[in-house]
Order: sequence, then structure tokens, then C-alpha cells
Amino acid sequence: MKQLPIPTEFDNMILGSKDNYAEYFHIVNHVLRQFLSHNDELLSEDVLNEQELRILQQHSHLFLNTLGAMRLRYLHDPDRDLRVDTTLSGYPNFNEMRYIVNDLQISQEKIDKLPTDHEVKSLMLDHLMKKKTHVPANLLHKASLLRYYKSINPEKLFHRFNQGKIVPVGEHYLVSWSFYDIATNRPYVCFMNFEYSGSDINKDTQELYQSIKKHAYRWMPLQIMGYSIDTDCPYIHPKKLRCVDLGPIYSVFAQDEHPITQGLGELTKNKHLPPNTSALHIRIDVLESSGEKVVKNGTFFRKKEQRVQQYAVTNSEFGSTFHHEYLFASHRVIQHLMAKVREHLLVFTRLVVIPTFEEMNYKTTKKT
Repeated sequence: MKQLPIPTEFDNMILGSKDNYAEYFHIVNHVLRQFLSHNDELLSEDVLNEQELRILQQHSHLFLNTLGAMRLRYLHDPDRDLRVDTTLSGYPNFNEMRYIVNDLQISQEKIDKLPTDHEVKSLMLDHLMKKKTHVPANLLHKASLLRYYKSINPEKLFHRFNQGKIVPVGEHYLVSWSFYDIATNRPYVCFMNFEYSGSDINKDTQELYQSIKKHAYRWMPLQIMGYSIDTDCPYIHPKKLRCVDLGPIYSVFAQDEHPITQGLGELTKNKHLPPNTSALHIRIDVLESSGEKVVKNGTFFRKKEQRVQQYAVTNSEFGSTFHHEYLFASHRVIQHLMAKVREHLLVFTRLVVIPTFEEMNYKTTKKT
């Protein structure tokens, strides 16, 4: 089984100044949006099809919305800082997800205590136009908090667990879900193709959802995930599972020993690459059924026969049949890494070129 990371102080780091946080959110937002713009590179018959890519985008957009909410939560707040996992993650610590859930319960109460949008705008214009002074920090903080509490809609956020819908695919069905793993501090999106042998899928939908939430709410080897759902739901027969790991993000804020982290750190330190350089590592594990057998479950006097899948596992660490890995980075980053840590890039199925900040800004300027 895959070795889970041991918690350390680097899983819960404060990045220092507000300028560092602004740069951090800029980096994470950029690399994730570029991943979404180029995720057709994942398109493959044995990995993800177009329908599944659209579902992956939906879950990823929820995560981007949540990151945007976190940014507003801490923007201009002198007393609180976002905690970030800087070891093989690059994402906020799991507890930050819990804080947003707690804030959902008191959002209206907080909004009622803050000035209205109109009042905030009037006060800002008063400072800028009449007093000819900068907007004070406490007013900026109130404005960002107002935007934050108004933006945290539970249907538009990425929660610890997010259940997708069941959709028919030919003679089979497809269901998706996503979660934020407490051990790795990374978001994951999962897909399961299954056969249904019951009489009415609608009657067994909630049972399947409950089973997924019970057995697949965190990272685990796919074989264990599939077997748990299979034995828990007698009419559901998982034929293929996929788990998309959206990370880690390698950047100047990373503090782990991974060769890509170390390579980027040295390249930015020596000014061969700008400080806002980043790369996104995507791993997709796939588990396929190689057949099934009939087992007897239940008590000694009331045993029931049940179909159980047998999986073709070639990677016991991840419990998968096969996997693909992708690195999303700029052409310049890939070139430098090839020169510095070439052997560590050979594990990737594909190196996907995405534009840098500067290239994106140039395109925007050129359009205007």
C-alpha cells in the first residue's frame, strides 16, 4: 500500500507576508486554470472520455471557487493567515476546508453585522475622491469579508466530499465523486463504471451514494475502494474505477525533497526562472475488473450468493491496473527541468505545455 505522508510542521505553514499570499493564490489559480484549458490532453479511450472530462472540469471549477473564497477570507486580515501544505501538495491545509463549512452556518449573521455594498462603496469613494487618501486597511478588510460571506454558496463550493450523479453509459452506468484528502491535502476526482443487476436503479441510488461516502471519502488503493463498494451494494458491480489526483503543485513555496521541487527551487534561486514559476503534477490510476466470482455472504443459517469483482492489479501500492502521469508546465520550465532532472521527467506519460503568466498577459495586451 502507498506510504501516507507523516504530518509535519510543513503541512501547516504560514507563508509570511500578504504579498506572499497574493503571489501564492496567483500561482495556484493560474496553473489550475491552465490545466482546465488544456485538460483535453488527458483524453484517451482507456483513461477519460469527453463526458468524463466535462465532469472533471465541473469538480475542478468547484475547487477553484473554494480557493477564491479562501483568498477573500484572508485578504486584508492582519490577524489571520491561510495555512498551506508545502510538502507534495501546494494546497491549503485540510482544516481550511472545515473553516469554510463553519462559516456557511453563520454567513447571514456576519453579513448583517457588516456595512452594505452601497455603504462600503460610498466610504471608499469618500477616501479616494474627497479626502484624497488611500482606503484604510480596516475598510478593505470589511469589503473583502462582505464579498466572502456572500460568495460561499454551498452548491458552488468544493467540500470535503462531493457526490456526482449517476448517468447511463450504454448498458452500464457512470458515477463520479470528489474529495479533499486529509492525509495528502490534495483534491481527488473519482469515476466508477458499473453494471446494475437490480430492478430499478433509482431505488438503489441512495444506497450507492451512502456506500461511496462511507468507503471512498479519502485516498486509498483503488482495489480496496472498489471491493468495499462491491460487497456493500449487492446490485452494483464496479467494472472500472479511475482516481484523478490533482497535485502536487511545484512552486517556490514548496519545501519537500522531490527532485522537481528541488530543481525549480534552484532554477528560481539562480534567476534562470521567474519566482512565479510553477508546475502541476496529475496522476490518474485506473482499476479494471478481470472477471467475477460468486461468494456467499450472511449468517450461517441465511447465506446469500453475491457477485463480486476480481480486479487485475499490477500496482499494489495504488491498487490499480495501470496509471498515467502528466506534468503541466511552461515550455521554458520543461526545458530547464529536462536539462537538470531529466530522469525524473521520464515517468510522465506526457509533458503538457501551458503558457506562463507573461505569455498570458501578452495575449491579453495584444487583444486590447
